[in-house]
Amino acid sequence: MTEEREAIHRRAIERERERRWNAKGRACVTHPKYGSVVVPHSSNLAALMNAAEYWGCDWSEITALITNDHADKEGIAEVAKYTSVITC
Repeated sequence: MTEEREAIHRRAIERERERRWNAKGRACVTHPKYGSVVVPHSSNLAALMNAAEYWGCDWSEITALITNDHADKEGIAEVAKYTSVITC
């Protein structure tokens, strides 16, 4: 990538970040390791990305989207112990 294209890309990422953080809705994101935080909410993914940014981790780290079949194989009794997003 050229410097100009990289600068355009960085500006686009920053605009998207600002859009996520300026959303009018709110959501409480809860994770067993990081706790709970209330963040702006325009979608569940945006709320997860904001929470991950707040906690200083990668958003894919806190998305534990597992099936009941996988939970049974792992011996997980309660899937609720994973990340949840509740809109306010």
